[in-house]
Amino acid sequence: QKEIDDVLDLKSVVLEAFVRDKVVLVELFQKVGRVELDFLVESGLGFGFILGLGQMIAWVIKPKPWTLPVAGAIVGYITNWIAIKLLFSPVEPVKVGPIVVQGLFQSRQVEVSDEFANFMAKRVLNSGRLLESLARDAEDGELYSFLRRQLPYPVPEFVVLGAVRAIGRAANPREHRELHNYMTKKLDVEQTLAYRLKLLSATEFEDLLHPVFQEDEIILIAAGGVLGAIAGLGQTRLGWGGPGAT
Repeated sequence: QKEIDDVLDLKSVVLEAFVRDKVVLVELFQKVGRVELDFLVESGLGFGFILGLGQMIAWVIKPKPWTLPVAGAIVGYITNWIAIKLLFSPVEPVKVGPIVVQGLFQSRQVEVSDEFANFMAKRVLNSGRLLESLARDAEDGELYSFLRRQLPYPVPEFVVLGAVRAIGRAANPREHRELHNYMTKKLDVEQTLAYRLKLLSATEFEDLLHPVFQEDEIILIAAGGVLGAIAGLGQTRLGWGGPGAT
């Protein structure tokens, strides 16, 4: 156990799983962030309606051809900005009168921890992937080097190599079901990972999902502005803004 890092790089196992099959990464994001994704979609209706009232006032004050497109862009931009901010802000719980306010993602830490751990244990850090990673590269791999150091040299190299290759062949759970059930039970990846995630502070836990949103945050917000402008332009072209806007 003390030398496990010498023969198995868990970080590499995770990265390889996501790089090899990008669908796995997409499914993880959809599973863990499904509530947040639904909130982004559904909140647009509420925030859009409220801010749309301001758009109506802007047209009443200034019924020009550019009023609805500009107001629509502003409404779309602000709507997406508010929705994204509410997902992760405030990071720590803040009491506002009788109400406790916290980012949607952080407030679901217990639920997300269980879902994340379940997905990782089944799709990424499962017994098959771990055995496959252990036996990788055969005689050029870390496991072979480790066994060669630990076993006395009278043990032939073909015996050591055979042991490594046998571990590789055992990576198929269909052919070695009992072995994989035993590993899953003993490693207990799901419960261990879920427990550790629940112990994280709100700030640390935020880093589990927020970086994924951060990469496309500007695009999401800008897209709201562009779509709002297009909607406003469409309203103008259809004459919904009244005679002064056509």
